[in-house]
Amino acid sequence: MSASEAPRPIAPPRRARVAATALSFAATALSLATAALCLAACSTPAPAPTGPAAVQPRVAHVVIVWLKDPSDVAAREALVRATLGFESIDGVVDVQVGGPIPSEREIVDDTFDLYILVMLRDRDALDAYLAHPDHVRAGRELLAPAAARVLVYDSDVGSQEPYRPDATHAAP
Repeated sequence: MSASEAPRPIAPPRRARVAATALSFAATALSLATAALCLAACSTPAPAPTGPAAVQPRVAHVVIVWLKDPSDVAAREALVRATLGFESIDGVVDVQVGGPIPSEREIVDDTFDLYILVMLRDRDALDAYLAHPDHVRAGRELLAPAAARVLVYDSDVGSQEPYRPDATHAAP
């Protein structure tokens, strides 16, 4: 047999090559996952947030509005602008404004026009917010003239303990 006629090595069957490739891939993935876990375990935790983000809100003030004229874009935008401005009031942690999500479910009331969520530091912050001149002015000059109906819900939401009404805020 000449050198040019030397037997060629026999390649492993395709299944064996695929299995070897998969095993190699799994080993590489396991190594990378282990390295990532080690890095995560050894890393320095992120510093605690400061400022308004560090305050865990305890009170949710929810306002649901049905407008007299839902097509009055100017009135709606004025309400939204004023509401978003409430974030500058001391004790307000977050302000969100939205509208309904149309739903076929009978339990869902999607007939309102505007949803307002104001998250506050605590009950004292809620009391101060309600009396704040910007809030009072927006209610008198923007909300009252534009709203056909308003529902308001205030709730203690940030407590780590189960809800128990106290003597000053007893459940109905």
